[in-house]
Amino acid sequence: DHLYNLLPSLYRLRDAELQLLSQRAAVEENGRLRAMLALKPRLPMTTLLADVVARNASPWFKTISIDKGSDQGVFHGATVLSPSGVLGRVLAVSPNSANVQLLVDRDSGAAVLTERGRVDGVVSGFQDEADGSPLLLMKYVPSLAIVNPGEVVVTSGLDQLFEKGLVVGTVLRVAEPVGLFKDVWVRPSASPA
Repeated sequence: DHLYNLLPSLYRLRDAELQLLSQRAAVEENGRLRAMLALKPRLPMTTLLADVVARNASPWFKTISIDKGSDQGVFHGATVLSPSGVLGRVLAVSPNSANVQLLVDRDSGAAVLTERGRVDGVVSGFQDEADGSPLLLMKYVPSLAIVNPGEVVVTSGLDQLFEKGLVVGTVLRVAEPVGLFKDVWVRPSASPA
């Protein structure tokens, strides 16, 4: 008898929880859209808002699919950004969707430089051995160059793939030089989440 009296309360509680989850999702989406709209006027290129509709589950290749394609003006090689920085580049386009290779993919690459010291290098995807998180490995950094943890890394534009000055990430750690070069690990600023 007591269980029967509790059922209406449990249903109301479940409905309230579902409504709260729905409202939380709307608030989060609103925040993402506001961030994108604030970013749009500062960008040196024409921009288009898109949603991530799928992720590649492979541990070796990092790609996503977005809900915009050639019918909306997306083209092969287009830069894909999040409010916090560069996500990657469009690899394949269909009329209403596109596949994007993320910068953290091991086969990706971008010419970059440190914002403060103006040290050039090339980043590609790398998986942190400690916790498995995606990182960027900046190579071809001269061994005598001064690079400090915390420095912001931006696209240099030298590869003619990405516009100059887009945020890529922050220097996490710097390896001891080996020969003429040293490796620099960069925490990516953008995530497709």
